[in-house]
Amino acid sequence: MSGNNLNNIIVIGWNSCSYEVINFINKVNNNAKITLIDNTMDEYPLSFVKLIKGNPIERNNLIDANIHSADFIVITANQQKNERDADEQTLINLLTIRTMNETAYCIVQTMLRKNIQHVKNAGADEVIYTNDLIGRRLTFSVLTKKLR
Repeated sequence: MSGNNLNNIIVIGWNSCSYEVINFINKVNNNAKITLIDNTMDEYPLSFVKLIKGNPIERNNLIDANIHSADFIVITANQQKNERDADEQTLINLLTIRTMNETAYCIVQTMLRKNIQHVKNAGADEVIYTNDLIGRRLTFSVLTKKLR
């Protein structure tokens, strides 16, 4: 991995979180090479993103995304599945990716608190537990409104 450069970033899965990640990275560094792997989209509307339509556990899709040279990998949860199935798919994605690139910094979204440790054990460098973030933000809004 080439330090903290945003050179080669792979985003797994398309949802509102991946949209925010892709757009924010592009604002911070419009030279970043961003690849999205997703099996639901036919084309990505912005030219700065390379779209690979397919399953991220298929090695040829990861090779097409230059997995071996990726600096960062963001794995988002499939919001079309129930939480348990989404986390299982996320774990399979992470395990597949780690067999092909052990050094990329992997940031993984999980839907269930009980799976945080499993995702860490599978090789995630950072785990984002979605419900915790949303819950904290909602609580903060309630508390700050009460203080006003």
